[in-house]
Amino acid sequence: MGGQGKKIFRVAGVLGLLVLLGLAVWRSLRVEVESRARAVPKYAVVNIVPILERPGLLVLSVPEYKLLYEQTGMSPAGVDAMIAEGRQEELLELQEKLFAEVSVVCTPNTLITREERGSEEALIPCVEDGDILVTFNCHTDVWRNGHVAIVADAKKRLAVEARQLGTESGMFSLDHWETYPAFAVLRLKDTDREKRAAIGEYAGQELLDIPYRLEAGVMARLGVTEETGTLAGTHCAHLAWYAYEHFGYNIDSNGGLIVTPKDIFDSKLLQVVQIYGMPMPDFEEIY
Repeated sequence: MGGQGKKIFRVAGVLGLLVLLGLAVWRSLRVEVESRARAVPKYAVVNIVPILERPGLLVLSVPEYKLLYEQTGMSPAGVDAMIAEGRQEELLELQEKLFAEVSVVCTPNTLITREERGSEEALIPCVEDGDILVTFNCHTDVWRNGHVAIVADAKKRLAVEARQLGTESGMFSLDHWETYPAFAVLRLKDTDREKRAAIGEYAGQELLDIPYRLEAGVMARLGVTEETGTLAGTHCAHLAWYAYEHFGYNIDSNGGLIVTPKDIFDSKLLQVVQIYGMPMPDFEEIY
């Protein structure tokens, strides 16, 4: 083999090693990403029955709210709603589910994305119109892009979602959210129920049957106005953001070109109502 041939051979060998190394790194990243499908609290289970059975349950102390949050994933707003409806016993079920070891199955849901489902169903006991649901159990290769929905009819447990490429936004049951191994229910802070309900109603009436477009909202943020007066395309996070923006609330936490589920999850305008299977914010952040 001549000098030129040996040089080509060595270059090919180096490129081959780099490809193998890249594949190994990619596989390790993929394993690491999928290992973060669900988080279980590291602290111990505590008996919450004495709180739930004591007289005067309608008035809870801050330490009691904190304990119930850490043990069930329900914020004070969620706990108050359940107690007001006489459903405090369900907090025991929520506690059991929060600490459960759940097997996770990851399957493709499009050509480029994968979705995770749990072996045990969760429980979403109380939502209100306008609430937002966020999960990070959807990922594109090693990026957990996540998914978002906005509750349009809490009584019927229906939410508006833009699900995936090639589809249009629609109204779907919340039941499938209870099969995710991790999710959060978020609510607009410092607003009355009627205002939040109006946002949910708007989404349910005006944001259906819209084509899924990953680039939705980008041109508007670049200062380019669409010719039509209707929304030409949307995706899951953009749909929720658009509904709130219509009422003057910008729930995109970083104001980037594309609003993502994480941008919405990090919004300071929203508070946690329930968190399940995700790293839990400190109680002081949600109280």
